[in-house]
Amino acid sequence: MENKKYKNIALISGVEPHRTILEKKLLNFFLNKDEKSLIVAGKPAELLDIENINNVTIVSHLEDAELAEALQNAENIYCRSGYSTLMDLHALGIKSANLIPTPGQTEQEYLAEHFEKKGFCMVKQNEFIIEKNAAVGKIAVVTGANGGFGFFIAKKLAEQGAKVVFACRNEQKARSAMQKISAELPHAQLDFIPLDLGDFSSVKNFAQEYKNRYQYIDILINNAGILFVPHKTTKDGFEQIFQTNYLGHFLLTNLLLPMFPNKKTSKIVTQSSVMYKFGKIHFDDLNLTRNYLLYKTNEKKLTFYSKWTAYAQSKLASTLFALELQRRLAAQGSNIQSVLAHPGVSMETNILKNQFIRKLARGFCSVFAQSADKGAMPAVVAALSAEVKGGDFIGLDGFLQGKGAPVKIAIAKKAADKAVAKRLWEISDFKTKIKQKK
Repeated sequence: MENKKYKNIALISGVEPHRTILEKKLLNFFLNKDEKSLIVAGKPAELLDIENINNVTIVSHLEDAELAEALQNAENIYCRSGYSTLMDLHALGIKSANLIPTPGQTEQEYLAEHFEKKGFCMVKQNEFIIEKNAAVGKIAVVTGANGGFGFFIAKKLAEQGAKVVFACRNEQKARSAMQKISAELPHAQLDFIPLDLGDFSSVKNFAQEYKNRYQYIDILINNAGILFVPHKTTKDGFEQIFQTNYLGHFLLTNLLLPMFPNKKTSKIVTQSSVMYKFGKIHFDDLNLTRNYLLYKTNEKKLTFYSKWTAYAQSKLASTLFALELQRRLAAQGSNIQSVLAHPGVSMETNILKNQFIRKLARGFCSVFAQSADKGAMPAVVAALSAEVKGGDFIGLDGFLQGKGAPVKIAIAKKAADKAVAKRLWEISDFKTKIKQKK
């Protein structure tokens, strides 16, 4: 090889049919890279289609000394978790690599445990590739980062080198969460700016303070959300779930949008939920005070406020918003990417305030729930993986999409309705601007 310095190196010991998942993933990954990359494919290397991939060198074999030199200079190494490949890496002095399991390996679980103890990083077959230190030099804002999914999203972004701004209502809880992360990650770069999504003036103040401190933003995670709270109208005049989960994020995103670099790595990630599929935008009654008649008595009419209905409406609105934002960005020729994620189900989040409901849900949902740590991964993948494009929805591959590993999921027809999305955007834009002027 003329130049032995490659940023990305993939070791593939063959291209048999049952191993094509790895090849497709790696080729798709390299397709989006500008850096020099190397694929050591074994024979027959010519079966790999790389004609349209720039800066990729493919070879069938390298001598040990030459391979060792190339590997030592690489930042990212990808390989199968075959025993011989791992032993070769270990013998060459390589201390870490992304190991992608190969179907049919009976010894795979043993290998994973054995080599993880040696410092190797396992990458599941259906997970997305995230480069090592993918967020170095980037600034990320995470709403609701003080607990639940938001805490682990912030932690994982910090692990990848991002400076993370905690956008939270409760400063004490935010600083406590920041201390926990700093204790585990002494070099983590963390900051706090107060944000109450249920108050438009707070959202506006956050955006101004952010502009005072920083020149740009690379990643925005619209994560914060509430559920199972009583009906309440905010001082801005909106039902609190709708404003906190959706309208506040709509305003925040639009205020920060001019600060994003015009790059494909600029990501706006909006957290959705499987509940959006049950949602409806009640354009005639966004505050949900008239639509749910329970019963009538001789003296008065009683109405029933459904927290689930409110939550489903807010999540459908968020989903419609993220997709409409991507359409508008694309129409403007912008490279900024608006994507969706949903974390599945976890009993470790702050969204369930009621302790009785939390205990009931923990027992009922254990079959399809997982830790908040794992639930944070779809948003992290959406923010950092080059495989995730604008308009993609990253969910989970487990039972009822409540748990599992991150995967791209289909978007329900109601969320792809352009007419509804356009109407919602125009109403949201009008109402947030009107409220700011008052």
